[in-house]
Amino acid sequence: MVVPLGTIALILSRWIWRQWLRAQQRARKYVCRAVVLGEPRKAAHIINSIRRTSGTGFEIVGVVTQGGITTVEGVPVVGGFAGAASGFLSSTSSTRPSTVIAGSSSARSTSRPPP
Repeated sequence: MVVPLGTIALILSRWIWRQWLRAQQRARKYVCRAVVLGEPRKAAHIINSIRRTSGTGFEIVGVVTQGGITTVEGVPVVGGFAGAASGFLSSTSSTRPSTVIAGSSSARSTSRPPP
């Protein structure tokens, strides 16, 4: 009898805390600043997916991509692939992302890695 009640109480408690957190995130609190890393088309897809879902906990602050463009879906391009790591490390703490979201590459390798 104790285990089922404890399980129900745990699930209910987690649900209540999750609702509270999502409400806070909709109010722009407890969010992670994130940079999207990927090709412009895929970065745009990721940005739109995050924006469609309220309370995701992500604030997209920049895009790292190639192609010489300045924005993707209104989000500024903060650098290219080659300088991504150095750009993150040199950012000030107010603009430094806490999360990097990477889009997959559409290129498929035909060679196998060495054994």
